[in-house]
Amino acid sequence: MHMFSTGTTAWIITQLLVAPGMLGPQYTGQPEDETPAARFDRGMSRVVLPSFCNWAPPRLKFLTSKNKVKSEQWLHLVPLLPVLLFDAYRIGDSVPDRSMPRGNRKTKFYANQQRGARNVLKHRQRIEKHQPDLLDEPPTLENCAASRDVRPLLRNILRYCVAHSIIHSNSITPATAQLAVDLLTRCAACFARMNYHLNPSFHIGSHFEYFVHKYGCARNTWCYSYERMNKVLKNTNHNGHGLGTLETSMLRGSIRKTEGIRLLRHMQNLPNPTADDRATIELMLKAIRTGPERETYREMLDEVLAGDLPFQSQERVRLSSSCAKVNFQQVPVHWGLVCRHITSQTHGIVVYARGVGPENGARLQAKGSTVSHSHLLHDGIKFGVAGHAHGNSARFGFIRGNIPVIIRQIYKSSIRVEGELRDFTTVLVQRFRRHPTHPNPFFLWREWNDYTHIQAWAEDSYEDLEAVNATDLTGTFALYPLELSHGAYWLTVAMKPVSPQNLE
Repeated sequence: MHMFSTGTTAWIITQLLVAPGMLGPQYTGQPEDETPAARFDRGMSRVVLPSFCNWAPPRLKFLTSKNKVKSEQWLHLVPLLPVLLFDAYRIGDSVPDRSMPRGNRKTKFYANQQRGARNVLKHRQRIEKHQPDLLDEPPTLENCAASRDVRPLLRNILRYCVAHSIIHSNSITPATAQLAVDLLTRCAACFARMNYHLNPSFHIGSHFEYFVHKYGCARNTWCYSYERMNKVLKNTNHNGHGLGTLETSMLRGSIRKTEGIRLLRHMQNLPNPTADDRATIELMLKAIRTGPERETYREMLDEVLAGDLPFQSQERVRLSSSCAKVNFQQVPVHWGLVCRHITSQTHGIVVYARGVGPENGARLQAKGSTVSHSHLLHDGIKFGVAGHAHGNSARFGFIRGNIPVIIRQIYKSSIRVEGELRDFTTVLVQRFRRHPTHPNPFFLWREWNDYTHIQAWAEDSYEDLEAVNATDLTGTFALYPLELSHGAYWLTVAMKPVSPQNLE
């Protein structure tokens, strides 16, 4: 994961776009707030990110040596790159076929271009020395200068984004892994033909297929446990001792606690524990409850969430801990939708709201039968209610078929069916609506949309309210507002995990 985030992604942004001035002024005298870099940052400030993006993607003005960018920030930036670069370079509704100026010889952009050309020249001179017949003519500094054409650069970055999306998706097959590696290899080859100096991560990406066969998608190598242990060591008070030295008293205490945890796990695995055994286990759990060993159990929790350890009674859908009572007489439209949805979930039972129902009917009371929740978790992804303080940040999501929706309400209803009290969860959503005049504008990524999952919709326009199951919510997306000549659009960019698909 870090090979892509802090390796290839960071190199593309910092060394191929920012440092050589590919996001600088497009012509002499261009206002600073109209440069591609300024438009890139404005687009980043407008994007609506999902709630799980605790580390927002970096803006270009913060990409300095003093500000370190975390790998999670680079990870969240890649799905947005095609949209951000399109909005940064476009003139009107399309990106023109033009080249970026190299700039004044006294600028840092020009100095970086010369440095990159010298690195490429040294590499080609080594090739000519060992294989003199491979190159048509001796390399010079002039013909080693990097290309400044915008469109080929965008197409190649799009190849990288598609490969990144495939490798980080939930499910990956040998065929899709081969496609991703082919795209990474072609991306690196195109950058080399454009005279861009690359770091070793691009070469490692061309061999990434072996790691996919062994470990699965790239997100499986995210080192949660390793980073958690680093935090534990960092927060340890060593009383001024350095170079990894611990006091003897601390070492003895650590050994005793480790032995206590080993004994606790041994007793928990007893096949037929007695009452005395259970009392001892409870006492030991209370003794270590406030100690640093909780970090170990937090690490075990991460393993459970990753699927490495079993966890009994694990629920795929978990509602928020707090709720509010609902009076359906104040929202009769919701009352009817919930009744029809519960009817579709039961076999042979008709749920009705008012009046006298059929023989096989069950009435949903207006008061006391239903509560509303601010949010829910489905497969670890948060989905919240629009307008609620605890759910507004997660109000957007995909339902089956990669259809974007806004969530209006989350209801949990209790109704007696055949003498048994059963609970039903209903999510009220509104689908996004296509633009009335230009529903499918042309973008560079259209041919690869099965992997990028970038769709265009009418701005702030929704279909009628409908009811769906909580399990129909499959993923989240970032929302990017875009103004074109024929109307205003909302672009939805899949963000969780990268391609929205249900974990069946």
